[in-house]
Amino acid sequence: MDAYAITMDHEAVAEALATGSIMPDQVADDAPEAAVTGFWNIEFQTFYMDAPAFMLAGAGDVAVIEGETAEAALAAAGEVLDYSVDSGDYQILRAVPCDEPEPEAEIEPVYPEIGIETTVRDLRAALAACGKIVGAGGHAIPILHCVLFDASESSVTVTGTDLDCTVTAEMPVSAASAGQCAVNFKELRKCLTKRPVGEAVTILADGTASRVTVTVGMAQHVLTAFGPGDWPRPVAVDSGEIAEIGAADLHSVLTDVQAAMSSEETRYYLNGALLERGPDDTLQAVATDGHRMHVRSTDVAWPDMGFAEIDADTDEMVGRKSQVILPRVAVERLAVLTKDSAGDVMVESDGCRADFVGDGWQVRTKLVDGLYPDWQRVVPDAASRDEIATVQPGPVADVCRALGNTAATFRWADAEIRAKQHGSRHGGDFTESVYPLARVNGACALEQIGMNAHYVGQLMERFDPDGEADFRMADAGSPILVTAAARPEFRAVVMPMRV
Repeated sequence: MDAYAITMDHEAVAEALATGSIMPDQVADDAPEAAVTGFWNIEFQTFYMDAPAFMLAGAGDVAVIEGETAEAALAAAGEVLDYSVDSGDYQILRAVPCDEPEPEAEIEPVYPEIGIETTVRDLRAALAACGKIVGAGGHAIPILHCVLFDASESSVTVTGTDLDCTVTAEMPVSAASAGQCAVNFKELRKCLTKRPVGEAVTILADGTASRVTVTVGMAQHVLTAFGPGDWPRPVAVDSGEIAEIGAADLHSVLTDVQAAMSSEETRYYLNGALLERGPDDTLQAVATDGHRMHVRSTDVAWPDMGFAEIDADTDEMVGRKSQVILPRVAVERLAVLTKDSAGDVMVESDGCRADFVGDGWQVRTKLVDGLYPDWQRVVPDAASRDEIATVQPGPVADVCRALGNTAATFRWADAEIRAKQHGSRHGGDFTESVYPLARVNGACALEQIGMNAHYVGQLMERFDPDGEADFRMADAGSPILVTAAARPEFRAVVMPMRV
């Protein structure tokens, strides 16, 4: 293949491109006067990576141009690269004759093909496992509103994803043929509406069209379906640290802290739960929204699973951060999946992603890219809180649920909870509700304090309803430490409110 080396300065480049021609003395001496008619590779260099010419040229630094001679080809190249010609951002290097580019081969569509026989109960359970994340965030991509059925000869899995979090659950089946198929989640769930739980369900796609037939009892539904090639594949964890925790323990940890997770987008690093290695090399979980904080300790051995720490001199990893922040949706899905799960959960994290693998399910999620605040600074020392009010959690939780998200006055001296509420939705007179505060004990000289009733209600649900919970206070304006002798592994901090 003959090469046509072109040497010219910035002014010559600008002139040649502006006039759409090339001078004979700018072509190498060994170039023939007339070349075969065909295609040319016009190689050029850019002096700025963001030059428009570089972006217009297509992939890489080669543009394929059609022309009869080197001059004609370079003139045609000038028409392609006529962006910012006066700035001298690029320079043509050479023209190389080449064969006509082959047209791109048409990609044969891969239609869904699968066969599944199951029941309404089992299909509903599988959809419920991953349903909360399907279509979350208002995605306009149709495939993200679907669940993927992946069948082998021995098992069937159902997967849902929002690109950040992917949930996979195994589904019991009576018969299955190997294949994959993605079906719209909402449309599939409508097919199961008001159907008996024991009724048979058949999902069948023959691989000839983008549709699937769902048969529920005597009813038959034809839905749009996608093949496996359209499904987004999550990035796997890259050689991360591994830990093991019982499913029941993980459920208890996450349900203890998830109520305190923030939902504000401003402080995104609070939109989840912190999992970190505590002072005894054990798992510690924290969640806060700035108004309350829940802290849960465990005796489960836990390694450092956070971002890799790189030595600046050797550029090698010397360790990992102790913190990982699980996003809110992952915490909520894990709390549901571990509720009735048995056995252990394998956890693997590389600081960017985390995998949780349990009995018949898997959650793969991105981690929140941020640094959690130094939460230990705001947890008061129990010894500094000498005003202690002891209550029975069950009745207090009932009262707080009735009051809802409102400021309530906890009058320790009178053993009652008072709350002022509007008389109507659109304003009007205030009405004051008074509820008895069950079993107030302890050495509490503080007459009253204001707290958010909703926060207190969710907190009381984490204790034994018939047991005791201690509100430890210093004064009416300082953070309140809430503990229980029966649950030394759990504590909470609640900020007071002005009432």
